Amino acid sequence: MFMENKPPVDRELLIPMIIGIISILGIGLIFSTYYLNRPQAPVPAEPTATPFIYLLLATETATSISELETSPSDGVFPTAAISTPLPSATVERSVPAGTPSSTNTPMNDGSDFTTAIPPVSEALPIASSKYDDTNPNIGYGGEWTVQSTSGTAYQGTLHISNTIGNYITLTFEGQQMELGYQSASDSGTLVITIDEEEYVLDQFTNNIWVSPKLTSGTHYAIIFHESGDIINLDYINILDNN
Repeated sequence: MFMENKPPVDRELLIPMIIGIISILGIGLIFSTYYLNRPQAPVPAEPTATPFIYLLLATETATSISELETSPSDGVFPTAAISTPLPSATVERSVPAGTPSSTNTPMNDGSDFTTAIPPVSEALPIASSKYDDTNPNIGYGGEWTVQSTSGTAYQGTLHISNTIGNYITLTFEGQQMELGYQSASDSGTLVITIDEEEYVLDQFTNNIWVSPKLTSGTHYAIIFHESGDIINLDYINILDNN
């Protein structure tokens, strides 16, 4: 009697077994992935004495400096450009007690033209004497031309203004101020303010203007080119009648 040799595993069941094992492994992998990806309970952070250093990394852009200057970012206020123009009649500055902050000049139509007083000259007060227009203690505001002449001008020089609004400032000690100039047919007018008193000078005629007598002490004078094409200054003479 012969016995038939049979394999220990039925080959017909091998494929289903392999598929079943793979399915079990797949299900296990799915459960493992879910377990690993589930939300974790928060872990309280303990304070540390180690300082943290933050490093900001940025890439360079093609923005030019001019674009940065003309297009400030939100929350950043642009900085105004700094310039040094000529002194203006509206510059705010401390002035001596009694110095007016503006002058009212009568106009031809009956109205008043208000002119702001320029800043006080930083030069020391000049004493009684005669001073040429080029003296450094006489302050000029605006655009003035220094003209050298061989005529009758004192020491041969004149300060000339061709722009309305130019002005002269002067601090002096004395009782009167004498202003010398050269008259001409195209000359304009000046507004002279000494302390709180205002005087109008037409340079069309004469060559000297003398202020009324003042009290003894220090006085502040402002001389404005108020109208006309041209005005000039030849000299200033401070008189002390004591």
